[in-house]
Amino acid sequence: MFGIKTGVVKFEKNVTSQDAPLTLSLNSTDKVFAEIRRMHITGVFPLLSSKARQLQSGYDKKDNLSSVSDFKQFVSEDLKELKSQHKSLALHIGACEAIMKKKTEGSFEDVLAIEQAMFEDTQYKDSLNFVETCIQRQNCLRMMSLLSVCKGGIDSKTYKSLRTQFLHSFGFHHMTSFKKFKEAGLINETNDKRNLFPKSRKKFSLIPKSPEAASKGPVPKDLSYVFGGAYTPFLVKIVEQLLTKPYVGGMEEMLKSLQIPATEYKAGTSARQTQGNFKPSQMALKTVLVVFIGGCTHTEINALRFIGNQLRYRFIILTTAIVTGEEFLQSFLV
Repeated sequence: MFGIKTGVVKFEKNVTSQDAPLTLSLNSTDKVFAEIRRMHITGVFPLLSSKARQLQSGYDKKDNLSSVSDFKQFVSEDLKELKSQHKSLALHIGACEAIMKKKTEGSFEDVLAIEQAMFEDTQYKDSLNFVETCIQRQNCLRMMSLLSVCKGGIDSKTYKSLRTQFLHSFGFHHMTSFKKFKEAGLINETNDKRNLFPKSRKKFSLIPKSPEAASKGPVPKDLSYVFGGAYTPFLVKIVEQLLTKPYVGGMEEMLKSLQIPATEYKAGTSARQTQGNFKPSQMALKTVLVVFIGGCTHTEINALRFIGNQLRYRFIILTTAIVTGEEFLQSFLV
Protein backbone atom coordinates (compact mmCIF):
# COMPACT_ATOMS: atom_id res chain seq x y z
CA MET A 1 0.00 0.00 0.00
CA PHE A 2 2.81 2.41 0.89
CA GLY A 3 5.55 0.96 -1.31
CA ILE A 4 8.49 0.03 0.92
CA LYS A 5 11.80 0.23 -0.94
CA THR A 6 15.08 -0.93 0.65
CA GLY A 7 13.71 -0.37 4.14
CA VAL A 8 12.38 3.12 3.39
CA VAL A 9 8.72 4.14 3.18
CA LYS A 10 7.17 7.39 1.99
CA PHE A 11 4.08 8.57 3.88
CA GLU A 12 1.67 10.97 2.23
CA LYS A 13 -0.88 13.39 3.68
CA ASN A 14 -3.34 10.62 4.55
CA VAL A 15 -0.84 9.45 7.19
CA THR A 16 1.03 12.59 8.29
CA SER A 17 -1.74 15.21 7.83
CA GLN A 18 0.98 17.35 6.24
CA ASP A 19 1.14 18.51 2.63
CA ALA A 20 4.75 17.46 2.11
CA PRO A 21 5.46 13.71 1.97
CA LEU A 22 7.61 12.23 4.73
CA THR A 23 10.32 9.62 4.12
CA LEU A 24 10.94 7.24 7.01
CA SER A 25 13.57 4.53 7.50
CA LEU A 26 12.05 1.38 8.94
CA ASN A 27 14.46 -0.30 11.34
CA SER A 28 14.75 -1.41 14.94
CA THR A 29 15.97 1.99 16.16
CA ASP A 30 12.28 2.94 16.01
CA LYS A 31 11.04 1.26 19.19
CA VAL A 32 7.42 1.24 18.07
CA PHE A 33 8.24 -0.31 14.70
CA ALA A 34 10.49 -2.90 16.39
CA GLU A 35 7.45 -4.16 18.32
CA ILE A 36 4.86 -4.16 15.55
CA ARG A 37 6.96 -5.43 12.64
CA ARG A 38 6.19 -9.10 13.41
CA MET A 39 2.50 -8.51 14.11
CA HIS A 40 -0.57 -9.08 11.96
CA ILE A 41 -2.48 -5.86 11.28
CA THR A 42 -5.37 -7.00 13.52
CA GLY A 43 -3.10 -6.83 16.56
CA VAL A 44 -1.31 -3.59 15.73
CA PHE A 45 -3.95 -1.02 16.61
CA PRO A 46 -4.65 -2.37 20.14
CA LEU A 47 -0.90 -2.24 20.84
CA LEU A 48 -0.64 1.33 19.52
CA SER A 49 -3.61 2.35 21.70
CA SER A 50 -1.83 0.89 24.72
CA LYS A 51 1.35 2.77 23.77
CA ALA A 52 -0.61 6.04 23.52
CA ARG A 53 -1.94 5.58 27.05
CA GLN A 54 1.59 4.87 28.34
CA LEU A 55 2.83 7.98 26.58
CA GLN A 56 0.15 10.11 28.21
CA SER A 57 1.16 8.70 31.60
CA GLY A 58 4.72 9.80 30.85
CA TYR A 59 3.57 13.36 30.16
CA ASP A 60 1.46 13.34 33.33
CA LYS A 61 4.60 12.77 35.44
CA LYS A 62 5.27 16.52 35.30
CA ASP A 63 2.22 17.14 37.50
CA ASN A 64 3.91 15.31 40.38
CA LEU A 65 7.27 17.10 40.20
CA SER A 66 8.07 19.29 43.17
CA SER A 67 11.65 20.52 42.82
CA VAL A 68 13.56 22.54 40.24
CA SER A 69 16.06 19.71 39.74
CA ASP A 70 13.19 17.30 39.00
CA PHE A 71 11.78 19.68 36.40
CA LYS A 72 15.24 20.13 34.87
CA GLN A 73 15.72 16.39 34.55
CA PHE A 74 12.22 15.95 33.08
CA VAL A 75 12.77 18.64 30.44
CA SER A 76 16.32 17.63 29.51
CA GLU A 77 15.81 13.84 29.46
CA ASP A 78 12.27 12.53 29.77
CA LEU A 79 10.56 15.17 27.62
CA LYS A 80 12.96 14.64 24.72
CA GLU A 81 12.31 10.89 24.75
CA LEU A 82 8.55 11.41 25.10
CA LYS A 83 8.49 13.74 22.08
CA SER A 84 10.45 11.23 20.01
CA GLN A 85 8.01 8.45 20.97
CA HIS A 86 5.07 10.77 20.32
CA LYS A 87 6.25 11.51 16.78
CA SER A 88 6.86 7.84 16.00
CA LEU A 89 3.56 6.73 17.50
CA ALA A 90 1.60 9.38 15.58
CA LEU A 91 3.08 8.16 12.28
CA HIS A 92 2.34 4.50 12.97
CA ILE A 93 -1.21 5.25 14.14
CA GLY A 94 -1.74 7.34 10.98
CA ALA A 95 -0.45 4.47 8.82
CA CYS A 96 -2.65 1.98 10.67
CA GLU A 97 -5.73 4.18 10.16
CA ALA A 98 -4.94 4.52 6.43
CA ILE A 99 -4.71 0.72 6.14
CA MET A 100 -7.98 0.18 8.00
CA LYS A 101 -9.68 2.79 5.80
CA LYS A 102 -8.41 1.03 2.68
CA LYS A 103 -9.79 -2.21 4.09
CA THR A 104 -13.32 -0.79 4.17
CA GLU A 105 -13.17 0.53 0.61
CA GLY A 106 -14.32 -1.31 -2.51
CA SER A 107 -14.50 -5.09 -2.44
CA PHE A 108 -11.62 -5.79 -0.05
CA GLU A 109 -13.62 -8.11 2.21
CA ASP A 110 -15.10 -9.95 -0.78
CA VAL A 111 -11.62 -10.45 -2.25
CA LEU A 112 -10.35 -11.75 1.08
CA ALA A 113 -13.21 -14.27 1.33
CA ILE A 114 -12.64 -15.52 -2.22
CA GLU A 115 -8.88 -15.82 -1.65
CA GLN A 116 -9.55 -17.93 1.45
CA ALA A 117 -11.91 -20.17 -0.54
CA MET A 118 -9.24 -20.60 -3.22
CA PHE A 119 -6.61 -21.56 -0.63
CA GLU A 120 -8.97 -24.13 0.86
CA ASP A 121 -10.04 -25.37 -2.61
CA THR A 122 -13.72 -24.75 -1.89
CA GLN A 123 -16.46 -22.79 -3.68
CA TYR A 124 -14.81 -23.14 -7.09
CA LYS A 125 -17.82 -21.76 -8.98
CA ASP A 126 -18.01 -18.68 -6.75
CA SER A 127 -14.28 -18.10 -7.20
CA LEU A 128 -14.55 -18.43 -10.97
CA ASN A 129 -17.55 -16.07 -11.09
CA PHE A 130 -15.62 -13.52 -9.06
CA VAL A 131 -12.65 -13.68 -11.45
CA GLU A 132 -14.99 -13.14 -14.40
CA THR A 133 -16.68 -10.14 -12.77
CA CYS A 134 -13.34 -8.39 -12.25
CA ILE A 135 -12.06 -9.22 -15.74
CA GLN A 136 -12.33 -5.54 -16.69
CA ARG A 137 -9.49 -4.74 -14.28
CA GLN A 138 -5.95 -5.99 -14.73
CA ASN A 139 -5.81 -7.05 -11.08
CA CYS A 140 -8.00 -9.98 -12.17
CA LEU A 141 -4.70 -11.60 -13.22
CA ARG A 142 -3.76 -11.87 -9.55
CA MET A 143 -6.98 -13.69 -8.75
CA MET A 144 -6.72 -15.79 -11.91
CA SER A 145 -3.17 -16.83 -10.97
CA LEU A 146 -4.21 -17.67 -7.41
CA LEU A 147 -7.14 -19.76 -8.66
CA SER A 148 -4.90 -21.67 -11.06
CA VAL A 149 -2.12 -22.30 -8.51
CA CYS A 150 -4.46 -23.37 -5.71
CA LYS A 151 -6.62 -25.56 -7.94
CA GLY A 152 -3.74 -27.19 -9.75
CA GLY A 153 -4.70 -25.54 -13.02
CA ILE A 154 -7.84 -24.35 -14.79
CA ASP A 155 -9.73 -26.63 -17.15
CA SER A 156 -8.97 -25.90 -20.82
CA LYS A 157 -12.40 -24.52 -21.72
CA THR A 158 -12.45 -22.08 -18.80
CA TYR A 159 -8.81 -21.11 -19.36
CA LYS A 160 -9.47 -20.19 -23.00
CA SER A 161 -12.62 -18.27 -22.05
CA LEU A 162 -10.84 -16.19 -19.38
CA ARG A 163 -7.90 -15.53 -21.69
CA THR A 164 -10.20 -14.41 -24.52
CA GLN A 165 -12.16 -12.06 -22.24
CA PHE A 166 -8.94 -10.50 -20.97
CA LEU A 167 -7.50 -10.07 -24.47
CA HIS A 168 -10.70 -8.41 -25.67
CA SER A 169 -10.54 -5.99 -22.74
CA PHE A 170 -6.83 -5.09 -22.80
CA GLY A 171 -5.53 -5.98 -26.24
CA PHE A 172 -4.15 -8.98 -28.07
CA HIS A 173 -0.56 -7.96 -27.40
CA HIS A 174 -1.16 -9.65 -24.03
CA MET A 175 -0.98 -13.02 -25.79
CA THR A 176 2.71 -12.75 -24.92
CA SER A 177 1.82 -11.97 -21.30
CA PHE A 178 -0.26 -15.14 -21.03
CA LYS A 179 2.57 -17.12 -22.57
CA LYS A 180 4.87 -15.79 -19.82
CA PHE A 181 2.33 -16.61 -17.11
CA LYS A 182 2.02 -20.13 -18.47
CA GLU A 183 5.78 -20.65 -18.73
CA ALA A 184 6.13 -19.54 -15.08
CA GLY A 185 3.43 -21.98 -14.01
CA LEU A 186 1.11 -19.24 -12.73
CA ILE A 187 -1.88 -19.56 -15.06
CA ASN A 188 -2.03 -23.14 -16.30
CA GLU A 189 -4.40 -25.61 -17.79
CA THR A 190 -5.12 -28.65 -15.62
CA ASN A 191 -2.74 -30.89 -17.56
CA ASP A 192 0.31 -28.94 -16.30
CA LYS A 193 2.10 -31.22 -13.83
CA ARG A 194 4.42 -28.51 -12.49
CA ASN A 195 1.79 -27.17 -10.11
CA LEU A 196 2.83 -28.33 -6.67
CA PHE A 197 0.53 -26.35 -4.41
CA PRO A 198 -2.35 -28.86 -4.08
CA LYS A 199 0.13 -31.54 -2.95
CA SER A 200 2.18 -29.28 -0.68
CA ARG A 201 -0.96 -27.82 0.91
CA LYS A 202 -1.91 -31.28 2.17
CA LYS A 203 1.54 -32.71 2.96
CA PHE A 204 2.67 -29.68 4.98
CA SER A 205 -0.72 -28.65 6.43
CA LEU A 206 -0.47 -25.16 4.97
CA ILE A 207 -4.14 -24.34 5.62
CA PRO A 208 -4.96 -24.26 9.36
CA LYS A 209 -8.10 -26.11 10.45
CA SER A 210 -9.03 -23.23 12.75
CA PRO A 211 -7.89 -19.75 11.55
CA GLU A 212 -9.14 -18.17 14.79
CA ALA A 213 -6.85 -20.40 16.88
CA ALA A 214 -3.76 -18.96 15.15
CA SER A 215 -4.29 -15.60 16.86
CA LYS A 216 -5.52 -17.02 20.16
CA GLY A 217 -3.80 -15.91 23.36
CA PRO A 218 -1.53 -12.96 24.13
CA VAL A 219 1.41 -14.59 22.30
CA PRO A 220 0.38 -16.38 19.07
CA LYS A 221 2.36 -19.58 18.44
CA ASP A 222 1.11 -20.78 15.06
CA LEU A 223 3.13 -19.71 12.03
CA SER A 224 -0.05 -18.98 10.06
CA TYR A 225 -0.56 -15.98 12.37
CA VAL A 226 1.41 -13.81 9.92
CA PHE A 227 -1.40 -14.36 7.40
CA GLY A 228 -4.15 -13.89 9.97
CA GLY A 229 -4.54 -17.66 10.38
CA ALA A 230 -5.45 -18.15 6.71
CA TYR A 231 -2.24 -19.64 5.34
CA THR A 232 1.19 -20.88 6.39
CA PRO A 233 3.94 -19.74 3.97
CA PHE A 234 5.36 -22.89 2.39
CA LEU A 235 9.09 -22.07 2.32
CA VAL A 236 9.09 -20.78 5.90
CA LYS A 237 7.19 -23.92 6.98
CA ILE A 238 10.04 -26.01 5.55
CA VAL A 239 12.59 -23.90 7.48
CA GLU A 240 10.58 -24.35 10.68
CA GLN A 241 10.40 -28.13 10.27
CA LEU A 242 14.10 -28.41 9.51
CA LEU A 243 14.89 -26.51 12.72
CA THR A 244 12.46 -28.34 14.98
CA LYS A 245 12.92 -31.89 13.68
CA PRO A 246 16.08 -33.80 12.84
CA TYR A 247 16.78 -34.00 9.13
CA VAL A 248 15.50 -37.47 8.37
CA GLY A 249 14.52 -39.35 5.25
CA GLY A 250 10.86 -38.48 5.76
CA MET A 251 11.42 -34.81 5.05
CA GLU A 252 13.66 -35.59 2.11
CA GLU A 253 11.06 -37.93 0.63
CA MET A 254 8.29 -35.37 1.11
CA LEU A 255 10.29 -32.74 -0.75
CA LYS A 256 11.31 -35.13 -3.52
CA SER A 257 7.66 -36.12 -4.01
CA LEU A 258 7.07 -32.45 -4.83
CA GLN A 259 9.99 -32.48 -7.28
CA ILE A 260 12.05 -30.37 -4.88
CA PRO A 261 15.67 -31.59 -4.54
CA ALA A 262 16.89 -31.87 -0.94
CA THR A 263 20.44 -32.28 0.28
CA GLU A 264 21.81 -32.46 3.80
CA TYR A 265 25.20 -30.92 4.47
CA LYS A 266 26.94 -31.21 7.82
CA ALA A 267 29.79 -28.81 8.47
CA GLY A 268 32.87 -30.34 10.02
CA THR A 269 34.56 -29.03 13.15
CA SER A 270 37.03 -26.30 12.26
CA ALA A 271 40.62 -26.24 13.51
CA ARG A 272 39.87 -23.04 15.36
CA GLN A 273 37.14 -24.73 17.38
CA THR A 274 39.39 -27.59 18.44
CA GLN A 275 42.28 -25.47 19.70
CA GLY A 276 42.49 -23.96 23.18
CA ASN A 277 39.37 -23.02 25.09
CA PHE A 278 37.51 -21.41 22.20
CA LYS A 279 33.75 -21.69 22.67
CA PRO A 280 31.40 -20.33 20.03
CA SER A 281 28.61 -18.20 21.46
CA GLN A 282 25.04 -19.39 21.68
CA MET A 283 24.08 -16.72 19.19
CA ALA A 284 26.60 -18.05 16.66
CA LEU A 285 25.30 -21.59 17.13
CA LYS A 286 21.73 -20.41 16.47
CA THR A 287 22.32 -18.22 13.46
CA VAL A 288 20.67 -19.47 10.27
CA LEU A 289 21.19 -18.23 6.71
CA VAL A 290 18.08 -18.44 4.51
CA VAL A 291 18.50 -17.75 0.79
CA PHE A 292 15.57 -16.91 -1.51
CA ILE A 293 16.32 -17.25 -5.21
CA GLY A 294 13.81 -15.24 -7.20
CA GLY A 295 12.73 -12.99 -4.35
CA CYS A 296 10.57 -13.10 -1.25
CA THR A 297 7.83 -11.02 0.32
CA HIS A 298 7.78 -8.90 3.47
CA THR A 299 5.33 -11.40 4.98
CA GLU A 300 7.78 -14.27 4.48
CA ILE A 301 10.46 -12.20 6.20
CA ASN A 302 8.05 -11.51 9.07
CA ALA A 303 7.29 -15.24 9.24
CA LEU A 304 11.00 -15.98 9.70
CA ARG A 305 11.16 -13.35 12.44
CA PHE A 306 8.13 -15.01 14.02
CA ILE A 307 9.69 -18.47 14.22
CA GLY A 308 13.03 -16.91 15.15
CA ASN A 309 11.35 -15.36 18.17
CA GLN A 310 9.58 -18.63 18.99
CA LEU A 311 12.60 -20.91 18.59
CA ARG A 312 15.32 -18.44 19.64
CA TYR A 313 17.05 -18.36 16.25
CA ARG A 314 18.64 -15.42 14.49
CA PHE A 315 18.01 -15.37 10.75
CA ILE A 316 20.19 -13.79 8.12
CA ILE A 317 18.10 -13.44 4.96
CA LEU A 318 19.67 -13.26 1.52
CA THR A 319 17.28 -12.62 -1.37
CA THR A 320 17.48 -11.47 -4.96
CA ALA A 321 14.58 -9.06 -4.32
CA ILE A 322 11.78 -8.16 -1.94
CA VAL A 323 8.62 -8.17 -4.02
CA THR A 324 4.91 -7.48 -3.73
CA GLY A 325 2.19 -9.32 -5.60
CA GLU A 326 1.56 -6.31 -7.82
CA GLU A 327 5.23 -5.88 -8.73
CA PHE A 328 5.59 -9.59 -9.39
CA LEU A 329 2.65 -9.72 -11.80
CA GLN A 330 3.69 -6.52 -13.55
CA SER A 331 6.96 -8.18 -14.53
CA PHE A 332 4.99 -10.57 -16.78
CA LEU A 333 2.95 -7.92 -18.61
CA VAL A 334 4.04 -6.56 -21.98
